[in-house]
Amino acid sequence: PTFRWACAGSALLALAFVSWLALVQPVNAQIAAALAQDPESVPALWQRLRSRWEYGHATGFAIHLLGFCALVVSVVRDEHRPNT
Repeated sequence: PTFRWACAGSALLALAFVSWLALVQPVNAQIAAALAQDPESVPALWQRLRSRWEYGHATGFAIHLLGFCALVVSVVRDEHRPNT
């Protein structure tokens, strides 16, 4: 059971990175491109993309938290296992 918790925690941490790549990084890339090409367009672009950027970070945080909790459970359960 502790190995499964550790695997779940690791998978969740990997999923958090994937969610960042899918949700946050494209916004960062669009803003960077706009800064390089037309800096005056950035405020309007940011207003359009801000909620996706924020929800992407919130989603990543939630997944990170779940992954961390799963890893903590795997350690705590392993420490309280009786020696055989």
